[in-house]
Amino acid sequence: MSINVLVIGKNSLLANCFKKYSRISKVKYINYKKIKQINFDKFSHIINFSIEPDNFKKNYLHTNKIDKKICKLIQNRISFLI
Repeated sequence: MSINVLVIGKNSLLANCFKKYSRISKVKYINYKKIKQINFDKFSHIINFSIEPDNFKKNYLHTNKIDKKICKLIQNRISFLI
């Protein structure tokens, strides 16, 4: 099985470093707003580098809503969320 990686948060500093130093060839970078448009069955690994935008304006919440959304979307699929 080949590794197909989906990186969420394509404009983040961590995603840019991952893009620069990663040796994985099959990587797709998306913005966190396009989470619902993605077919997660195509990816073996999902990496979330995005941060909830409200964290910049309000106090930090201990629950990352983006991670919750991703978990609900990949539920019952064979994918690893990193």
